[in-house]
Amino acid sequence: MPQSPSETLCVVISVFVALFCAAIVLAPGIQVLIWLFELVSLFAELSILSLYNLLYALETLTGITYMRFTVSLVLLACLFVYGTRFWVAEPRHRV
Repeated sequence: MPQSPSETLCVVISVFVALFCAAIVLAPGIQVLIWLFELVSLFAELSILSLYNLLYALETLTGITYMRFTVSLVLLACLFVYGTRFWVAEPRHRV
């Protein structure tokens, strides 16, 4: 198990690279681009959650309340990420 944040980041990046290589080998044509977008979306979601945890820790240390703004920001970001993922991955739903 990784012990430091840099080791954890290396593991996460390695997993993304392995998944992308598998997508190139296994998926034909445009599907590769869709899988790449999925990986980028997942990484964005992990970054959003990391920001949320960082602000929560900052609130705990300082006593200043960031949570209302943070929750709104996280929800909007997640809606954007999932909406764009749905839009790219499911073109038959476009108007």
